[in-house]
Amino acid sequence: MRSAKPSEPGCVILFRPRHAGSRQHAKVQPVGGAVGLREPRLAREDDDDHRRRRLVHALGLAYCLILAVAGVWLANEFTEMKRMQDCALSGRSRCVPINVAAHSD
Repeated sequence: MRSAKPSEPGCVILFRPRHAGSRQHAKVQPVGGAVGLREPRLAREDDDDHRRRRLVHALGLAYCLILAVAGVWLANEFTEMKRMQDCALSGRSRCVPINVAAHSD
């Protein structure tokens, strides 16, 4: 791809439409018979891209699972706090169980 020089009136870049479903690209050839104008080479997807994409997806899944577990834990904590507050505000005693270790003498 050439850039336009200040003395040139403009530069036309020809693009070929992509074909749906084709991942294999042919060799780059000059478009329309113009000399010196070539399409930019399209990078092929290689194993590194697939590995990186899989890693990113796995990290995203782990993050979502951690958020879900934290949300369930937080909801349970709020439910337990509400139960204890309702018990205490209704005037009852012994709302919160206290664990005392038995002394064996």
